[in-house]
Amino acid sequence: MDTTTSHNNFEILDKIVDEDGFVIKAHEGGGWGVADDLRKLLSSQNVIVKTIRHQQSRFDGGASGGFEEILLFISGSVTSGITWDILKGLLTSRFGSELEHIKATFVDSMKFKRLRRSIADRIVEDHKDLVLIDFYKQESEIICEFKIYGIIEKTVTVLCDSEYQIRELKLERK
Repeated sequence: MDTTTSHNNFEILDKIVDEDGFVIKAHEGGGWGVADDLRKLLSSQNVIVKTIRHQQSRFDGGASGGFEEILLFISGSVTSGITWDILKGLLTSRFGSELEHIKATFVDSMKFKRLRRSIADRIVEDHKDLVLIDFYKQESEIICEFKIYGIIEKTVTVLCDSEYQIRELKLERK
């Protein structure tokens, strides 16, 4: 038996990323529970998180398993008293070697909103239909991925500079 659940808050992404903060992505293959563990850990430190997206899939049969992925936002005002180093220390102490499946990236909300609108203009879609799937920094570049759900599912992968200016944009249709 396969069970897939998905919870997206893409229609209110502008309200979720309403100020600078961190986007945290956690992925667990072969099981689930990382989302609850992450929420409990952050809650225990009085860190309020907003869920952007949460997806999990479970399958039972000869070999049981599944995966879980969650994308959270923590506002900058919340993290001003808690530096990322302290947060990372908490995550490391709780998740240990699993931390490679958890990444956090600082996001500038004004630049992010401008980027999202710019992407939407380029691909002729409503920016509110761009579902954030991934957002991370790699050296001096920002890589983000959005999905657009509709009759034809589309994936948009964007490579930006540190000022959120688009360097490359790739659109795939399924």
